[in-house]
Amino acid sequence: MNVKKEEKHNLFGSHLEQLMILAGVKNTLIASELNYDTSYISKWITGKSIPSKKNIEKILSTISSVLVKNSTSSAKEELLARFNVHNDIELNDAICSLFV
Repeated sequence: MNVKKEEKHNLFGSHLEQLMILAGVKNTLIASELNYDTSYISKWITGKSIPSKKNIEKILSTISSVLVKNSTSSAKEELLARFNVHNDIELNDAICSLFV
């Protein structure tokens, strides 16, 4: 694996893990919403794999939706402030753009 690919894997996984921790969302919930096995999500988090380009838009949309819908009110406030947005739609878009 070349350096750029490793960095991309690690960055994706790092962002995903940080957002999941902040939102209090488990990988089982994301896996369930995507109809994936939990092991896929774990591989993304650890940087062993990233979603395929073919499915990335659907995956990012689902992940951001799960994070926004399932965040506690305090976590959502922190996410809104962190991304400097004002509502759930803007937050969904901001989370998706973080991974691109």
